[in-house]
Amino acid sequence: MARDGPGSDRSPRRQRLPVRRILEIGTGTGYSTALLAQRVGAATVTSIEIDQGLAHHAAAVLHAAGITPQLVVGDVEAGYPPGAPYDRIVATASFRALPQALIDQLWPEGVLLAPLDSPFQCDGLVRLVADGGGRASGRFVGAVDFMPVRGQRVHRSYAEVGWPVWADYHITVDQGWQRVRTDGSGT
Repeated sequence: MARDGPGSDRSPRRQRLPVRRILEIGTGTGYSTALLAQRVGAATVTSIEIDQGLAHHAAAVLHAAGITPQLVVGDVEAGYPPGAPYDRIVATASFRALPQALIDQLWPEGVLLAPLDSPFQCDGLVRLVADGGGRASGRFVGAVDFMPVRGQRVHRSYAEVGWPVWADYHITVDQGWQRVRTDGSGT
C-alpha cells in the first residue's frame, strides 16, 4: 500500500527534477563518480580532481568498468566553468568556506550538496539552492566527515568564514528535550 507524506516517494520533498548536468567535486578513487554515473547517466556527470595521479587512476578504474563520465584535473574550488551551468554540484571533500565560483556555476534552483567544516568536530552536510543571482541558501541536512579540499587545509578561523562565536550559541534543556540556537548577541 502506497503512503503519502514526508519520506514517501510521492512526497513533494522526494520528487526530483530532471538532471541535465552534475559536477562532482573530488573524484578521488572514482567510487562516488561511478554511483552518480549509474544513477543519472555517465554523459551527465563531470568530475574534477586536483590530484593528477589520483585522477588518472580513477579514470582507468572507471574505464575498465565501462563507465565514461567526463573527468577533469584542476582546482576543485574553481569548479569547472566550461561545463556550467549545473543542476547539481556534489562535493566529496569539505570546505571551510564555500567558493563563490561553485554557486555561480549553478542553474537557478540548482543544488549544491557539500560538507562544510564546522567547529563541532565533524563536517555539516549542507544543501543549498541557488537563486540565479549569485546567492544560494539552505540548511544543514546531516553530519559527515570528509577530508578538506587541498586549498583550504591551511585553516582560516571559523569567525573569518561566518560562524557565530561560541558565546552566540544558546542552549535550553527542559523536561527531556533540548534546543540549540544562536542569538547573535556575542555575550
